[in-house]
Amino acid sequence: MNESEQLKLQAYLDGELTGREREEVARQPDQRADARELLAELQHTRSAIRGNEPEHRLDCSREFYWSRIERALAATDQESAPAPGIGLLHWLRGHLRSVAGVGLAAAAITVTLVFFPLRARAAESDWEVIHPGTGMVSLRDYQSGITVVMLYDRTTPGFTSGD
Repeated sequence: MNESEQLKLQAYLDGELTGREREEVARQPDQRADARELLAELQHTRSAIRGNEPEHRLDCSREFYWSRIERALAATDQESAPAPGIGLLHWLRGHLRSVAGVGLAAAAITVTLVFFPLRARAAESDWEVIHPGTGMVSLRDYQSGITVVMLYDRTTPGFTSGD
């Protein structure tokens, strides 16, 4: 028995099927043993649930019960709402976050410019020597965008890298 047939059998037991579907599903337990077993199990489960479900009785009318809950929620909302502030302290507290944010941004920019200064690019072709004394010399021309890397043997006498 597939899932769709099982769901239809459950809907039949709950009275949710139309006339034609109801007749088709009603014939299944007579024709198939698995449908008969499932229907018996569903009926047993349904009666067990209904027979053991606790019954709750209210000591007042339904409308009064829900109005008490609504009033309790409204009182909780009023208690948790902050009281409106008055005066300079309230204004200062309200604007302190934006002032602190601007100050933090200014400090970050200042630190960046002090520790990582912008390197001015020369207007004319200017070669910069990088990594002297390591067995490698890199020359970079910023204007043309060319980088030349030269490797040499540091143990060769008479060759200096310019340091």
